[in-house]
Amino acid sequence: MAEATKPDRATILIVDDDLACREFLVHLLESEGFRVLSADCATEAIELARKEARVPDLYVVDFMMPDMYGFDLVHELRRIDKAAHTPVIMFTATTRHIEDVVAQEGVTFVHKSTGNRKLLEALRSSLCGNRPAFAA
Repeated sequence: MAEATKPDRATILIVDDDLACREFLVHLLESEGFRVLSADCATEAIELARKEARVPDLYVVDFMMPDMYGFDLVHELRRIDKAAHTPVIMFTATTRHIEDVVAQEGVTFVHKSTGNRKLLEALRSSLCGNRPAFAA
């Protein structure tokens, strides 16, 4: 397992095709002291993960994207050696029942309707090595 990262110095990669949501998350997380990278699709996220000198400390991934589902992206990211153990938060508005898959994949689920405080708690918890399956 990757070594726990000091949360306020962490690099977080946000992957969401919704521009407004992506911009909101970038602003929120940068204002909390995180270094933030963002991608508007899964393909761009994979390219970023491969080219970054240091793998992001956490991925925040939307479930529904035009080029690939969030869990498919998680599988692709985990195939990159340096990213294999990076924690993932599935941040989505989907109403699909994905609880079983969340537990199986070892990711944390946060619904987009969750307040900022709960989202930030889930981020910090994941960065410290604690991965609750559901934060919302």
